This record gives sequence, C-alpha cells and structure tokens, in this order.
Amino acid sequence: MNPQQLYAQAEQCIDWYWKTGHQRTGRYEVSRAACIEPLYSIRQRALAIGRSGLFPRPCMALWGPSQTGKSTLLSGCIDVDGDELGYESALTWSREEPVRFGGELKSDGSNIVVNPYNGGADGSGCISRFVAVDSVFDPAFPVEIHLAGESQILHALAAGYESECQAGKNGEEIIWGSANFRSLIDSIRDCGAPDRAGFEGLQRLTGVLDLLILGGLRRYANLTGPWTQLRQSLLDNPKLANPKALEEFRNALLWDSWSSLTNLSGRLIAKRNEMTGLWGSDSSIIRSSWRLASLLLDIDAYKHYSRETGSRVKAFVDSVTHQT
Repeated sequence: MNPQQLYAQAEQCIDWYWKTGHQRTGRYEVSRAACIEPLYSIRQRALAIGRSGLFPRPCMALWGPSQTGKSTLLSGCIDVDGDELGYESALTWSREEPVRFGGELKSDGSNIVVNPYNGGADGSGCISRFVAVDSVFDPAFPVEIHLAGESQILHALAAGYESECQAGKNGEEIIWGSANFRSLIDSIRDCGAPDRAGFEGLQRLTGVLDLLILGGLRRYANLTGPWTQLRQSLLDNPKLANPKALEEFRNALLWDSWSSLTNLSGRLIAKRNEMTGLWGSDSSIIRSSWRLASLLLDIDAYKHYSRETGSRVKAFVDSVTHQT
C-alpha cells in the first residue's frame, strides 16, 4: 500500500465515523481516543511519507542558541566569497534577482540578503528549509511559503505566555497537575453535542499539550506522569468535542482566559484562514520571490514598515499582489 492509498483508507474510516459510527452507543460505542484518534495519526503520517518522497535526499537540521554560528556555517556552504550581489549563490535562480544568504544590506535596498548582519541581534524570524533541486517551478518565484497552522499558533502563544507572564489572573502562578486539570474540565459548561470540528480541534490541542509537556515547561511539568491517561480521557470527553466548550477550555488551560491572548489567537487564526483562502486550500503551494521572502524572514521588517514614512519597505509591501 502506497502513502496515497493509506491516506485515502484512513480518510474513509474517519468519514464513516462522523457520518455513522459516532451514533453507536453501549457495547458498540466507538472510542474516539482508542479508535479514531489513531486514524488521524495514520492519515498525517501517510501525508508526511508522501511529501518526503518528493525530495528523496539526505537532510540535516541546524538547531542551537542565537549567535552560535549557524548562519555563518550555512553562508559558507551557500554563498561564494567575493560575490557581493549573489550571482553565484546557490539560492539564485534568476539573473534578474540575485540573492545571498548572508552579508550586508545596502542602504538603498539594491541587494537581497536572506539573513543579513544585524549588529549581533537575531536577523531571521522564521524557520527556513533549504532543498537541493535541479529546477524550480518558476525562477522568478523560487521560494515556497508554508503558513503556520492553528496548532503552531496556539503552541507559540502558550509557550510565550508561560515564559513571559508567570502569574495568573489572581496573581498566582498556575502549575497544572492531574487534580486541577480534571477540575478545569468539570468546570467547563456543556455547550451542546460533540461534532467533527470540535473533536479535530480537541485533537490539535492535545498535540499542542504533547509539545508543551515534552518541552519541560514549568506550567505543564506536573502533567508528565499522568498525561497518557489524561490525554485519553480528554479525547473521549464528549463535552470538549464541542467547538464552543473547547474554546473555553483551551483559553483557560493555555493562558488563564486572558482576553488579550484569546483575541490575538482568534485574529491570527482568522488571518491565516483568510490568506489560505486566497490560494484555494491548505494544500496549495504559495510561491514567492526572494525579495518578498527576505522581508518575511527579516525579524525587523514590520518595524521598518510601520516607522519609516515613504520607506522602500513600505512601498514594496504595499505593491505586493498575488496570483492563483
């Protein structure tokens, strides 16, 4: 069975459950935690296996603290010494838009540098992946952009809240354990019957919690031992498989129901969905020029856009369009 067939079979089983299987009760009831959640995992793995076959080449990852030489190492592999504009760089696909990975940005904006020198501070605010290929779909738009998913948005906000906002609403730091975790579940009001959207949102939330617990964050550290059991009870909880109840639970769990973060997460997810809609669907490939990609990577791009009246950054961003 190839990855496409495996994906299709898992999808058929999931569809069957939400059309028919969820109506079973008693001895014939289908456990969402034991039977349905693994199908979602199989579907996701089949998708990942299929994608990995697109570029069947060895790969490596560079991971480490800021200012430890990761960019310098990559620049030595990608750029050519003395090639000021990047015509000989491995990143350049069009002579009309040369690009370098590292180097100095000219004040007039005439050159493109993906990871420019930034006075010892971080320069890039996105995760980058470089793939060795013999050709690209369009040399003018050689960069593929993948928008952060809902799970990644929630994970980023939850991790930021834990590290930057130690005290809860009542001035006391909340450390989740089995007892207060279950108490939180019990306190959530019943908002109606479970549905597919609610359960899939609940599944994404458990994935975020997997990462927060694995990362050793203090707020979730006491969940490490009981998490396997709690996770299963969470996925089988019919109350939390309702979108409204899930949102109430999620906001309390991740950031103590602070309205500022609740509103921010909602706006980010809505903006992501809006942008995804411009290209058709989540599976659509978004391709970009290096000029735009370098701004998306630049951690200070928004600062330049918002503070510099009549700046080249603002002029360029305001001129960006899209095609489908």
